[in-house]
Amino acid sequence: MDSLLDIQDLSPIFIVGMPRSGTKLIREILNNNENIFLPQAETIFIPYLVNKYGFIPDFLSEKNRARVIDDLSKSSYCYNMAITKSQLYKDSFLEVLKSNCWAIIFRYILNDLVNNNKNKVLFGDKTPIYINHLKLLSKIYSKAKILHIIRDPRDQALSSRNIWKKNLSRNAQNWRDSIVKCRMSVKKYKINYLEIKYEDLINSPELIMQRVCNYIGCSYNKSMLIFKKPIENFGDAKDLYINKNNSNKFLIHLTDRQIKMIEQLTLDVMNSLDYKTVHKNISSRRLNIIENSIYKLLDIYNILRFNVLQKGLYKGLRYAYYLNKQNINHSLLNE
Repeated sequence: MDSLLDIQDLSPIFIVGMPRSGTKLIREILNNNENIFLPQAETIFIPYLVNKYGFIPDFLSEKNRARVIDDLSKSSYCYNMAITKSQLYKDSFLEVLKSNCWAIIFRYILNDLVNNNKNKVLFGDKTPIYINHLKLLSKIYSKAKILHIIRDPRDQALSSRNIWKKNLSRNAQNWRDSIVKCRMSVKKYKINYLEIKYEDLINSPELIMQRVCNYIGCSYNKSMLIFKKPIENFGDAKDLYINKNNSNKFLIHLTDRQIKMIEQLTLDVMNSLDYKTVHKNISSRRLNIIENSIYKLLDIYNILRFNVLQKGLYKGLRYAYYLNKQNINHSLLNE
């Protein structure tokens, strides 16, 4: 079992950001590094499990071990990684659970359980929504490396609409709020953090990845930018290379009114990131409660529909149910 000193030295990599912002792209680039292993599926469940079982859980109890294994076996992560319940009942994981230490438990789930290349010693996770849980991640892993990738809100909103039919207005407001909250948490809790822009990554990949590797503490190699399979299953980034033209598509596919609306909802953060607005002399605005509630319901419906179309009725509904169950922003864990 890991010593306290070993636990304190753990420094996993967490890739966060809004969906459709390039989180998958940077995960695959990092996975091409000989020292880094990041699972192909998002965990999502870390805040859910910590809230349910406490920051210091009691897994010496056989009943609690059975409960957490049941929770994990139903997770979208185990579904996507093809991890069975019987695998979680192996003696190796039962011993890990008895450590009552989330740092050890999550390291096992993210790395030991699924990493077949033992030369890859740096582990982590790409779960975009953890942008809302940076305090918790840094509490579990004091030396965690938080890598936040940000995309132009107009292109990010367009991509989310194209894939999941998400509402442009609500998406834009969430883009702005997530970045503001993230930056406040980083400053307040002195979190180890690096922020990069998607546009910089696709236009100057070597320069940006050298910066990222220096931050993580690993060597950079040009081979990291060569892919054996397409990065994306959806959208316009289904290539074996980094597409430098995958930006400013909002100018073609969004109306002038839609662009203005997104810019109004994200104006202050856009300015801080040097994203140039199309519309001049506009003022910031917020969605009202009624607007936000209606758009949220529509987003939930469209995500549910997407999962059913992708996986079939039973698997789609089951997947969406457990995804939503783990995706709750528990008030006890929010910064």
